[in-house]
Amino acid sequence: MTNGVSVSRIVPAEKARSPIWVIDADGPDTGQCGMKRLILTVLLFGLACPAWAQSPSQLRGRQPAVNQVWVPAHRGDPAAQYSLGLLYGSGNGIAKNLFEAAKWYRRAADQGHAKAQAMLGVLYTSGLGVPQSHPEAIKWWRRAADQGDADARFNLGMAYWKGEGVTQDFDKANSLFRSMAPAGNSYARSVLGTRSAPRSSRRPEEAAPQSSRIDPPRQARSGLPDPSSPSSFPAYLSAAQAGDANAQSQVGYMYAVGLGIARDLVEAHRWNNIAAARLPAGRVRESAISNRNAAAAQMSPEQILKAQRLARDWLSAFDKRRR
Repeated sequence: MTNGVSVSRIVPAEKARSPIWVIDADGPDTGQCGMKRLILTVLLFGLACPAWAQSPSQLRGRQPAVNQVWVPAHRGDPAAQYSLGLLYGSGNGIAKNLFEAAKWYRRAADQGHAKAQAMLGVLYTSGLGVPQSHPEAIKWWRRAADQGDADARFNLGMAYWKGEGVTQDFDKANSLFRSMAPAGNSYARSVLGTRSAPRSSRRPEEAAPQSSRIDPPRQARSGLPDPSSPSSFPAYLSAAQAGDANAQSQVGYMYAVGLGIARDLVEAHRWNNIAAARLPAGRVRESAISNRNAAAAQMSPEQILKAQRLARDWLSAFDKRRR
């Protein structure tokens, strides 16, 4: 009799990854660790019941696919953790729970599992099971893409294509699409064209005329001059070059309409693109995106690519200064 359980035999656990034993005991089925024909784990420190231990009744309540990965997932196997995340995400054999799905994807992703990293990015971009965060989605897609995951490369390419969480950059999108074999090459040609420059900021099947209307950024600034005054341009440009994302949006607008500076759509696109990548979700970011796309509607493909390269170069130099 041990802890109220009558132990009939103790045998070594088969294929155990740690020094555990399996106890075959007689007792009532209480639904968690006490049960008839009880299976308990005994660590070197004595009798123990892991939080994830399940009774026969609970095992019967799940499908075989879940039971197959349950123990290895809890023991830290990344492939099993990814599979358990898929099952929680789809509700296949277990109650659907996107928070649990995200938890298991993250555990596998932290161990370098590329598919889990790609799926975690999807959850972050959609806000399912985790707070919505395009930068977090980009982080995980990059990690998976670096390992060659095609889904991550596609999603990262679309992020660059649309400018979500990153500066809009058709060159990078093109490179990522072309790295997908074999279908990726065909998709890159259909989306970006032979000149690596798209005709709109949407997928071909979603193509629609873009508005060329450019509106003042929706922002309230303090410490800087009245943004509607032409004489305020130098102050906003200085703040933008120093890294103020709100000022970058304002500078993009001022270049677009020629307020205090000669009208320059390439510079307008550049600064709005930078602002859109750095601003948090909200009205100011939406304004930067709208004005960037409005400028693009009036630009040639070559001008768009030039503006994107300028934005990429500025961000690269800015990141180096901050290190």
